[in-house]
Amino acid sequence: MAGNLLYMLYSVLIIFAVIMISFTLAVRAGNRAAKNFLMAAVPVVMLIQFYYWNLDFNDWVKSYLFSSKEFICEYANELEEMPIPLPERTVLHGRDDFCSPFYITFTDFHDFKSFYAEKLEEMKRTGDIESYQLVERESEYWPFVRGYAVVLHSGSTIDILMKERKDSGKRMLSIDYEPVK
Repeated sequence: MAGNLLYMLYSVLIIFAVIMISFTLAVRAGNRAAKNFLMAAVPVVMLIQFYYWNLDFNDWVKSYLFSSKEFICEYANELEEMPIPLPERTVLHGRDDFCSPFYITFTDFHDFKSFYAEKLEEMKRTGDIESYQLVERESEYWPFVRGYAVVLHSGSTIDILMKERKDSGKRMLSIDYEPVK
């Protein structure tokens, strides 16, 4: 299933463009030029289509080329000036213009744990947070939910959790902000 309905339009336009270019080359430069063009274009088109239509491959490519660096929430006054760093190869699965807490990550739990232990200790030392602790939660959908519970100076909490499914190998990173009521 496509991640975006516009992928259908992109697919049709890309295939149409390849057909038109190869037809133009065949008419103007001969069949040999069109054949050489098709030999190069078909694998590129296939790779582009694979990127569009395979969500796992799409996430994998984005994790290298367009990974998210930090979680910023402009709608919560408390988090406005406090970006939360994200591990390498983490991809946003939500909206950019909203405090979306959903990310897919290709970082394993050991790297996640050491990354946040270092970053949260630094944030505690600079006075951005009050305290943090390692937690493990129960979930009926995700058998392994582990991460950090962070307490801010106001008493609000932020849960930075990695959810991992052993059967599919997918890892999701969620950041949940709970303000003081």
